[in-house]
Amino acid sequence: EEEQAYTDSPNNIFLSDYDGDGDGELHIRALRETYDIDENGVVDALYTSGRITTKNKGDWQYAKVEVRAKLPMGDGTWPAIWMLPTESIYGGWPASGELDIMEFVGKDPGKTHSSIHNATFYENLNQGGMPQAQTDSYDLEDVDDWHVYSMIWSKNRIIFYVDDVEVLVYNDLDDGFELWPFNQQFYVVLNLAIGGTWGGDVAPGIFPVEFIIDYVKVFQKSCD
Repeated sequence: EEEQAYTDSPNNIFLSDYDGDGDGELHIRALRETYDIDENGVVDALYTSGRITTKNKGDWQYAKVEVRAKLPMGDGTWPAIWMLPTESIYGGWPASGELDIMEFVGKDPGKTHSSIHNATFYENLNQGGMPQAQTDSYDLEDVDDWHVYSMIWSKNRIIFYVDDVEVLVYNDLDDGFELWPFNQQFYVVLNLAIGGTWGGDVAPGIFPVEFIIDYVKVFQKSCD
């Protein structure tokens, strides 16, 4: 139930100060503007934004992912750094998993969130009794300044960090894919959603807003 339309317009996603050698910053910009997706004369969205993925270009199983970014402020903003399964070998969402390295919602300033999703978490989201925590928050007042959001995903454990401070640890309890579907390749997603079930009511006067990424780095241990 998000309110934006994602576009491929350079007004919504672009590099600034790019010198051709990989330097520069990625800007994902949300705008308040009418958008007719299918060009039938009917307005489909009142906001536009950007979403970029590495699917089938960068797909990893077990890695460290590190992103340095500035987050947008304002009610209705919902930027995220996350990962989804490339092949979804255990079935459609959420059974094959989701890794949320960082999410932020402007209606709840002063904290970021890190989470994992799987079939068990989704089905028991409001029931408690989970064998271990699958989401946690980190107090961070100046989200609109540079911070490093990262995750170390190994064969038996996933750890999320903000500025090298541990936020959430999730372990493989060897209890099946319902709790651990994280033994397959995943790809990175960067997006700026507007509104929606978690983003909430949108403050129209905040636009334009930008999610700015300095870099995305992915590390893997070499094979013996």
